[in-house]
Amino acid sequence: MAALPNASRNQTPDEHMQISRRFIDHARDELEKGDRLQASQKIWGAEQHALAAVGKTRGWRTENYQHKDAIAYHLAEEFRKSHIQERHDGYDRYHVNFYQNHLADERAIEAAIDSAEQFVNDMEDIRNSGPQPFTITDARQISRLQQLAGDRVASNLRVGQTYTDGFVNQLRLARYQRQWLER
Repeated sequence: MAALPNASRNQTPDEHMQISRRFIDHARDELEKGDRLQASQKIWGAEQHALAAVGKTRGWRTENYQHKDAIAYHLAEEFRKSHIQERHDGYDRYHVNFYQNHLADERAIEAAIDSAEQFVNDMEDIRNSGPQPFTITDARQISRLQQLAGDRVASNLRVGQTYTDGFVNQLRLARYQRQWLER
């Protein structure tokens, strides 16, 4: 089983990926023990930490669920892979199951664990491949990027412009990196 990194208010992208893989292992263990609720929560947690890893790699905000939602939607558009956003939306049902206990089909949960593991691998590939050229097509995308990168970084984004830097917030990324080195 993947080790748990040290506690920190500012996990590195690698540590987020480590936590994601650990949650996948935990989900399998919990389902084997018959605990659908814990397995469901671990599926959701693995996905959230994988998105945080990509976000932190780009200097984006990752503190809450809304940030992770924005990351998933942006990556789906940037990489032209709608399955990223669709899977992200689908994993929410497992987070809800943790609270409501409405999913009884263990085979479906087992399939979701496999899907979450593939999602984590996909996010690792995206992290390693770097940003892709991206053309802003509507104001919604500008709003999402302002939420992730910050208003200063994204203040002059315009519909119709193509950007190749993946909207990396260099200032926040540098601050993250300093904090990671100080630990």
